Amino acid sequence: MNDPSPFDPDSMPEPDSTPPPAKLFLGSPSRPAVSLDTFRPKQPIPEPEPPFWTNDWFKVIVFLLVAGSAGGWAYYHFFWLNRLPQERDLTDLQGKSMHVNIIGHDDSLLMYTTPGSETARYLPIATLSPSDQQFIAKLDETPLAKLPFACTLTDSAGKETAVRLLAHNDDWAQYAQIADGSTHYVFLATLIPSDQAVIRLLPADLDFRYPLDYVFTGAPEPGAKVQILGRSDDTVEYLELATGKTLFTAIADLSSTDQSLVRELPPSLMDKPSAPTDSASAKLAKSTAASNASINANLLKSLVIIKGDSSAGSGFIVKMHDQYFVMTNEHILSGNKELTITDLDGNKFPTNGFLYGAIGYDVAILKIPDSLGKNHLEIMADPQNNAKIGDAITVPGNSLGTGVPTEINGQLRAIGPELVEVSASLVRGISGSPIFDHPSGQVIGIATMSVTYKIADDNSGILTDTRWSGCRVDNIDPDKGWVKMDWARFRDEGQKIRAAIDLDMSLDAVLRGKAPAEISNPLVQTMIGDFQSDITTAVAHKNKEDIESAFHTFNSKLRSLADNSTSDLTRDTLYPYHANIAKELDDLRKYMDQAFADDSRNFDKLVGNVR
Repeated sequence: MNDPSPFDPDSMPEPDSTPPPAKLFLGSPSRPAVSLDTFRPKQPIPEPEPPFWTNDWFKVIVFLLVAGSAGGWAYYHFFWLNRLPQERDLTDLQGKSMHVNIIGHDDSLLMYTTPGSETARYLPIATLSPSDQQFIAKLDETPLAKLPFACTLTDSAGKETAVRLLAHNDDWAQYAQIADGSTHYVFLATLIPSDQAVIRLLPADLDFRYPLDYVFTGAPEPGAKVQILGRSDDTVEYLELATGKTLFTAIADLSSTDQSLVRELPPSLMDKPSAPTDSASAKLAKSTAASNASINANLLKSLVIIKGDSSAGSGFIVKMHDQYFVMTNEHILSGNKELTITDLDGNKFPTNGFLYGAIGYDVAILKIPDSLGKNHLEIMADPQNNAKIGDAITVPGNSLGTGVPTEINGQLRAIGPELVEVSASLVRGISGSPIFDHPSGQVIGIATMSVTYKIADDNSGILTDTRWSGCRVDNIDPDKGWVKMDWARFRDEGQKIRAAIDLDMSLDAVLRGKAPAEISNPLVQTMIGDFQSDITTAVAHKNKEDIESAFHTFNSKLRSLADNSTSDLTRDTLYPYHANIAKELDDLRKYMDQAFADDSRNFDKLVGNVR
């Protein structure tokens, strides 16, 4: 395989301090003063001339100046200086126009309504054409945008919500829905770039921290007023204000709106519940002591904890074809430079033995010495005939990746040719755990988390679909269903796959207008930093050409990255599990290449996102 590359007024003159000349008289204080003119020949005394400012011509000039000034001021104010409201066609920097009614502005924001709507909207003035910016600067009223104010927020999916924006910080906005007055929070990155830019120009006075007052829009209790106290990767802890109870629920059980908010909340330590909640999908791991007392001893002895620098999960010891293996998922092992596998007694398992991957399944087995295989579990043959619907099952494992064994209990719901369905609510870290059938004392499947990547039907971006399943392993062909894998090559492929996923998801985040802080790829982050500097300078100078140049350069670089995101992943040379992921990534690459090729679509997103 080929290795991959990624801104002085003038002073006034000093006044003349020379005193005026004294008038010359003859005489003394006791005699009247006699002017020198008395001794001069008599001549007619001319009539004194009136001061020049009493002349008619001067009066005319002054009148004209005053009248002209007043007229000019009136003309400027009533004809040249536009008054509000003002109907006008506005044009952005890309030439796109819209007909609006301008009702106010300040130095940064324009407030307007659209025909047929009374809802006030806001727009950054710097995104408009230079002529429109000059026109707005001459408007006679400049109301400042203050909180709260009514506007319409639009999310990245195009959904509009009429709200009264209450407060915000760099990441969050608090608002009241105009429809019912309920208070909500929205993560700015989920809004369209223009809305993000507008909110960030407003006064910031929201110091976000837990607890967070919120109103659930869906399950578990629609309309319930709560305080969100914390969250983990899979679970949210909240205080029910009506009852004062502290409850837990799986994030997956929430409405899509609530999930979107909760998943963006900063992770916070949360109290672990001592017992499962009533929610069907919120059965969490029990405390270590309580769990260990109830888990079948043989299950505990066979369980292994897998920790890597990129992932964590579970595994278990099995006996297959008279040999002993650790069975787990390929996605747990893949892409880890460092990996440790230990049982609950602290015994370390070798990570350089023979490694096999199941073709078509996210399953791997690692050969271990016979001395480490005595606590193995048996794989049930033909569960369709040897297990019954309703059987009690247990899924023990490294719940939430904490390294502590926990159990999740449930029932067997369905058996298919490749999968089994159970009622146990699987959580992160359970991947690779055995699904233990109590009546038979055997394993009927392996808990597997599968992640697929595809393009949304409306081409709005990449969708990540995560599914939990119980994968049957008894029907994997012992001779043709396994491929032997070299550890070094397997690790190298996995790291390339992870790098490609990270790049694609970062590029997709740019296309969706997410905040730079949410973009993980270092190369994309560097490009965004350069673009932010270029575009900020260009906007400050109101230089349309520089703005366009910076944008086109940025867009071109991103497109080049998208073109080459999977260039080093030749599917024909990859192991089957990695080849399947590479195929999905190749489809994403084609989508993003086309998306970045559409400059007109990207301008508002990319420029608005970094302003």
